[in-house]
Amino acid sequence: MQYLLRHKVEIRSKPLSLPGKDILYGIDQLIQENIVDPHRLTIGGYSYGGLLTNWLITQTQRFNAAVSGASLIEHVSGWGTMGTPGFHKYFFQGFPWENPLLYQNESPIYYFNQLKTPTHIVAAEKDTQISLSQSYIFHRALFFRNISTKLIIFPNEGHLINSNPIHGKIKIREELKWLNKYRNQTINSMDLFNKYNQLYFNYILQFIILILLYI
Repeated sequence: MQYLLRHKVEIRSKPLSLPGKDILYGIDQLIQENIVDPHRLTIGGYSYGGLLTNWLITQTQRFNAAVSGASLIEHVSGWGTMGTPGFHKYFFQGFPWENPLLYQNESPIYYFNQLKTPTHIVAAEKDTQISLSQSYIFHRALFFRNISTKLIIFPNEGHLINSNPIHGKIKIREELKWLNKYRNQTINSMDLFNKYNQLYFNYILQFIILILLYI
């Protein structure tokens, strides 16, 4: 409990950027220790975890796929529609008109020019915690960026999607399908460079051999 309280204080005024850096640092450590394959990374989260997912896919292109559920994409509209506006007042140190730059700087939507990750979105029709409109904005932005995306809205469900057990099964099934579809899509840029050099070298070698045959 003490750790959670300390964490809450530490991320005030940087509720996404600071945890985001911690997560990426942790991933780098796992890669260095050969625990994870850097070419098959995916990411996902729900509620605040979904918000962190939305943030991270705008800060790095290392993830091949993302799944995000019941999440915010823009904080001013989030403050105006979510069920706990005190969240923003605390973490953003005031209302939107009191600290507008912080609201903008920590909003994933304003970094969408950097986003390339195929993203699956889940939302609940009757979610009073996170407005369904956030998922509509998210999905539309991905569409206009020509990024692969899918939005599933579960009817008659609240924030936790626990009214109908079938919906929970569908959620997990569709998210796993999405991750399996895209997890191997991205090829590391260095691999591409090395493959290009190898092809170029082979071409030159074959060309030289061909010339020698005619000398």
